[in-house]
Amino acid sequence: MYFYIPAAKKSLTIRRPFSIILNKFSVFNGSGFTPLFLLNEKMNNEELKEKLKNAASGLLEARGLELVEIVLGSRRQKGLVVLFLLDKPGGITLEECAEFNRRMGEIMEENEIIPGRFVLEAASPGLDRPLVTKRDFERVRGEVIEVTYAGSGTTIEEMCGKVVEIEGDNILLDIAGERKELIISLIKKAVIKLDMKRKQ
Repeated sequence: MYFYIPAAKKSLTIRRPFSIILNKFSVFNGSGFTPLFLLNEKMNNEELKEKLKNAASGLLEARGLELVEIVLGSRRQKGLVVLFLLDKPGGITLEECAEFNRRMGEIMEENEIIPGRFVLEAASPGLDRPLVTKRDFERVRGEVIEVTYAGSGTTIEEMCGKVVEIEGDNILLDIAGERKELIISLIKKAVIKLDMKRKQ
């Protein structure tokens, strides 16, 4: 077995970041690592991320998971760390994360994507993650979000409202009963409002 799932958490849906980490045949549960800016002379970070993304595409589609981001880093005495941030509508479970981790580890070894020792981590991005893409906003339809918006000219607006609809490249917010349309590309920052987050 490549992974370990605490029995008490087997049926929990994860709403905050968590990790199932694979280090060949050993398991480590934790977080925090140093960003990796250059893997080696033959392959830079972006090239490796693209290889990992392509290798994971079939598995993600089969499991109905969304790849939020791939983060590369390193941990003292553990070497290269590959972090897959995953999500799905309704939240991702420990079982789903562990299964992805197990299968992705096999795929990486079978295809020798990373030579030598590595640590593979599959994690939920959590509700604190910034909302950036159209798909991010579609996922939080009906939620109240806090937005920093660059409107016309140099004006920066801070607002809070419920995501009512996503139309093309715009989102429609309900702010105290009034509707306001925002262009996604002009949103500088958007997060789910803290006191409206789904309970753990």
